[in-house]
Amino acid sequence: MTSRSAIRTRIVWTGETRMDGAYSRGHLWMPDGGHAIKASASPHLVPIPHADPLALDPEEALLGALASCHMLFFLHLASQEGLVVRIYEDAAEGRLATDADGGMSLAWARLSPSVDFEAMLGDDALVDLHARAHARCIVARSLRTRVEIAPRPATTTLRI
Repeated sequence: MTSRSAIRTRIVWTGETRMDGAYSRGHLWMPDGGHAIKASASPHLVPIPHADPLALDPEEALLGALASCHMLFFLHLASQEGLVVRIYEDAAEGRLATDADGGMSLAWARLSPSVDFEAMLGDDALVDLHARAHARCIVARSLRTRVEIAPRPATTTLRI
Protein backbone atom coordinates (compact mmCIF):
# COMPACT_ATOMS: atom_id res chain seq x y z
CA MET A 1 0.00 0.00 0.00
CA THR A 2 1.37 3.38 -0.93
CA SER A 3 0.76 6.53 1.05
CA ARG A 4 -0.07 9.62 -1.01
CA SER A 5 0.36 12.10 1.80
CA ALA A 6 0.78 12.12 5.53
CA ILE A 7 -1.82 13.69 7.78
CA ARG A 8 -1.07 14.87 11.28
CA THR A 9 -3.01 16.05 14.30
CA ARG A 10 -1.48 16.93 17.64
CA ILE A 11 -3.52 16.10 20.75
CA VAL A 12 -2.69 17.84 24.05
CA TRP A 13 -4.17 17.04 27.47
CA THR A 14 -2.94 18.43 30.77
CA GLY A 15 -4.22 17.63 34.20
CA GLU A 16 -3.88 14.90 36.73
CA THR A 17 -5.52 11.50 36.44
CA ARG A 18 -7.16 9.91 39.47
CA MET A 19 -7.99 6.29 40.21
CA ASP A 20 -11.62 7.22 40.89
CA GLY A 21 -11.95 8.66 37.35
CA ALA A 22 -12.64 12.18 38.64
CA TYR A 23 -10.46 14.07 36.18
CA SER A 24 -11.14 16.27 33.17
CA ARG A 25 -11.30 14.67 29.75
CA GLY A 26 -11.00 18.10 28.10
CA HIS A 27 -8.14 18.44 25.64
CA LEU A 28 -7.12 20.21 22.43
CA TRP A 29 -6.87 18.92 18.89
CA MET A 30 -4.37 20.82 16.77
CA PRO A 31 -4.67 19.63 13.18
CA ASP A 32 -1.78 20.35 10.85
CA GLY A 33 -2.43 23.81 9.45
CA GLY A 34 -5.63 24.35 11.43
CA HIS A 35 -6.90 26.05 14.52
CA ALA A 36 -7.02 24.37 17.92
CA ILE A 37 -10.30 22.56 18.54
CA LYS A 38 -11.66 22.07 22.04
CA ALA A 39 -12.40 18.36 22.50
CA SER A 40 -13.57 16.07 25.29
CA ALA A 41 -14.99 12.65 25.96
CA SER A 42 -18.67 12.34 25.12
CA PRO A 43 -21.01 13.21 28.01
CA HIS A 44 -22.93 10.10 26.86
CA LEU A 45 -19.95 8.03 28.01
CA VAL A 46 -18.28 10.08 30.76
CA PRO A 47 -20.36 12.09 33.26
CA ILE A 48 -20.28 15.87 33.45
CA PRO A 49 -18.17 17.66 34.82
CA HIS A 50 -15.47 15.21 33.67
CA ALA A 51 -16.70 15.52 30.08
CA ASP A 52 -17.38 18.90 28.47
CA PRO A 53 -20.73 18.88 26.61
CA LEU A 54 -19.71 22.03 24.68
CA ALA A 55 -16.57 20.43 23.26
CA LEU A 56 -16.32 18.16 20.23
CA ASP A 57 -16.08 14.51 21.18
CA PRO A 58 -14.34 11.81 19.09
CA GLU A 59 -17.61 10.12 18.14
CA GLU A 60 -19.13 13.40 16.91
CA ALA A 61 -15.89 14.09 15.06
CA LEU A 62 -16.05 10.70 13.34
CA LEU A 63 -19.63 11.35 12.20
CA GLY A 64 -18.69 14.87 11.11
CA ALA A 65 -15.66 13.57 9.20
CA LEU A 66 -17.87 11.05 7.41
CA ALA A 67 -20.45 13.69 6.47
CA SER A 68 -17.80 16.22 5.45
CA CYS A 69 -15.89 13.71 3.32
CA HIS A 70 -19.10 12.64 1.56
CA MET A 71 -20.02 16.28 0.89
CA LEU A 72 -16.61 17.14 -0.53
CA PHE A 73 -16.71 14.23 -2.99
CA PHE A 74 -20.34 15.06 -3.87
CA LEU A 75 -19.41 18.68 -4.65
CA HIS A 76 -16.40 17.51 -6.67
CA LEU A 77 -18.47 15.11 -8.77
CA ALA A 78 -21.27 17.67 -9.22
CA SER A 79 -18.80 20.30 -10.41
CA GLN A 80 -17.23 17.84 -12.87
CA GLU A 81 -20.69 17.27 -14.35
CA GLY A 82 -21.37 21.00 -14.66
CA LEU A 83 -23.98 21.01 -11.90
CA VAL A 84 -24.10 24.21 -9.86
CA VAL A 85 -24.67 23.52 -6.16
CA ARG A 86 -25.75 26.55 -4.12
CA ILE A 87 -26.29 24.97 -0.68
CA TYR A 88 -25.41 21.59 0.76
CA GLU A 89 -26.64 20.73 4.24
CA ASP A 90 -26.52 17.41 6.05
CA ALA A 91 -28.28 16.32 9.24
CA ALA A 92 -26.01 13.34 9.94
CA GLU A 93 -26.84 10.98 12.80
CA GLY A 94 -25.22 7.95 14.30
CA ARG A 95 -25.75 5.40 17.02
CA LEU A 96 -23.24 4.03 19.48
CA ALA A 97 -23.77 0.42 20.53
CA THR A 98 -22.04 -2.36 22.41
CA ASP A 99 -20.26 -4.86 20.15
CA ALA A 100 -20.32 -8.64 20.58
CA ASP A 101 -17.01 -8.37 22.46
CA GLY A 102 -18.46 -5.81 24.90
CA GLY A 103 -16.75 -2.75 23.42
CA MET A 104 -18.49 0.35 22.05
CA SER A 105 -18.50 1.39 18.42
CA LEU A 106 -20.35 3.59 15.97
CA ALA A 107 -22.78 0.86 14.95
CA TRP A 108 -24.81 2.84 12.44
CA ALA A 109 -24.65 6.15 10.62
CA ARG A 110 -27.08 7.97 8.37
CA LEU A 111 -26.30 10.95 6.19
CA SER A 112 -29.36 13.00 5.22
CA PRO A 113 -28.05 15.60 2.80
CA SER A 114 -30.21 18.28 1.29
CA VAL A 115 -28.79 19.95 -1.80
CA ASP A 116 -29.91 23.17 -3.44
CA PHE A 117 -29.01 23.21 -7.15
CA GLU A 118 -29.19 26.07 -9.61
CA ALA A 119 -31.14 23.81 -11.99
CA MET A 120 -33.38 20.88 -11.08
CA LEU A 121 -31.81 17.43 -10.83
CA GLY A 122 -33.94 14.28 -11.00
CA ASP A 123 -34.17 11.96 -8.00
CA ASP A 124 -32.42 9.06 -9.78
CA ALA A 125 -29.50 11.30 -10.79
CA LEU A 126 -29.30 12.64 -7.22
CA VAL A 127 -29.21 9.13 -5.70
CA ASP A 128 -26.54 8.08 -8.23
CA LEU A 129 -24.41 11.13 -7.46
CA HIS A 130 -24.60 10.38 -3.73
CA ALA A 131 -23.75 6.70 -4.32
CA ARG A 132 -20.66 7.65 -6.32
CA ALA A 133 -19.60 10.20 -3.66
CA HIS A 134 -20.01 7.57 -0.94
CA ALA A 135 -17.96 5.05 -2.92
CA ARG A 136 -15.08 7.55 -3.19
CA CYS A 137 -15.25 8.93 0.38
CA ILE A 138 -12.02 8.00 2.16
CA VAL A 139 -13.65 8.05 5.60
CA ALA A 140 -16.54 5.81 4.51
CA ARG A 141 -14.09 3.40 2.88
CA SER A 142 -12.18 3.24 6.19
CA LEU A 143 -15.18 2.36 8.38
CA ARG A 144 -16.68 -1.01 9.18
CA THR A 145 -19.95 0.70 10.14
CA ARG A 146 -22.92 0.45 7.82
CA VAL A 147 -23.64 3.90 6.41
CA GLU A 148 -27.00 4.81 4.92
CA ILE A 149 -27.35 7.70 2.50
CA ALA A 150 -30.86 9.11 2.62
CA PRO A 151 -30.81 12.23 0.43
CA ARG A 152 -33.68 14.60 0.82
CA PRO A 153 -35.27 15.70 -2.47
CA ALA A 154 -33.20 18.08 -4.55
CA THR A 155 -34.22 21.71 -4.64
CA THR A 156 -33.45 24.60 -6.95
CA THR A 157 -32.57 28.17 -6.19
CA LEU A 158 -35.47 30.38 -7.14
CA ARG A 159 -34.18 33.53 -8.79
CA ILE A 160 -36.50 36.51 -9.09
